Amino acid sequence: MKILIACHGLWPISSIGGMEKQAYNLCHGLSKHGIRVTCAVPKTQLTGHEPFPTLGICWPSLKPWLLANQIFSRRVQNHIESSTYDYAISIGFALSAWRSRCVTPLIFHTAGANWYQKQSYAFEAFDPRIHWMKYISKKLISQSSTVIVESHHMEHVLQEQFQGSLKNIKVIYPGINHSKNLNHSVRKRRHALFVGRFTYEKGIDYLKSIGTALLKHNFSLSIVGKGPLLRQLSTLKGKNCTIYEPVAPDKLLNFYQSADFLIVPSRSEGIPQVLLEAMGQGAIPVVSEVGGMLDLIDNKTVFGFPTGDTQACFEWINRIDKWTDEKKHETRKALMKRAEFEFSEIRFLKNYLDLFQKLGH
Repeated sequence: MKILIACHGLWPISSIGGMEKQAYNLCHGLSKHGIRVTCAVPKTQLTGHEPFPTLGICWPSLKPWLLANQIFSRRVQNHIESSTYDYAISIGFALSAWRSRCVTPLIFHTAGANWYQKQSYAFEAFDPRIHWMKYISKKLISQSSTVIVESHHMEHVLQEQFQGSLKNIKVIYPGINHSKNLNHSVRKRRHALFVGRFTYEKGIDYLKSIGTALLKHNFSLSIVGKGPLLRQLSTLKGKNCTIYEPVAPDKLLNFYQSADFLIVPSRSEGIPQVLLEAMGQGAIPVVSEVGGMLDLIDNKTVFGFPTGDTQACFEWINRIDKWTDEKKHETRKALMKRAEFEFSEIRFLKNYLDLFQKLGH
């Protein structure tokens, strides 16, 4: 079987970019199972160390993102139509310019499908791409042999949008590597962590309020990432709060292992890679009740608060902090067990292999 997987970026050395990490893991995993995989990505994102064939496509420079995306997609499309593939997989909108005349079956991975979440309506004015994403997603969904979503919640959202007419939709949870050993020696007391982009939809204004409350009550906070709203977080910097540039995955594991808590205060979200990675390292997640994270929230291992309710987030952290060390340890073990059995790379790949078998390959 021969497959092309298209993605806007391929950043296995980045701490940010769950969609790109999933594309990388999928390409690597399928190629190890004897499937001939070619990954089409912007040339600027290739590292030269990808353990599978890559097709570097020029990403137009000095262009608005929407136009650059369309040009990149058309270039990948032209390659597909001049080659022979059993399937083409679009991770997000990498194949936004898909033409219905193409004979290669399309599999559309919606990634977080944030553009269909009700919370996205609130910031459409901040990001005109959401209107475009809704339009393109309808086109790609209508032309796809299979639509992949990464949570049952988003399956429900899409079925609601399409009035229950989607018959070719499949839920495949993201996959991660997990740690079998819980290292207490590196974990700090009363320490919280945020990892992600500093943007509006990631709830950076909420993070600022949560961070202020934590610091006032003698917690410490590490913030890892970058983005246009960095200035909003500048007032938090000090003795007990450090802001770090994005780091490589092996170094990011050290942040997870040293944190008591992971904070995900997003307005709109799929199942973020950082949430799964933190679970795999025993950092207790406190997350907003939105998007794909609703699949994970049980208030026993993953704790939820209403989006924007920063006081509720702080109260969860403060309450859990008062638990006995034994109860915290049991919670971390349960987290790591969930990561191992629900979100392992092995299960992630098996779901794709089962899909291809069902489709006739």
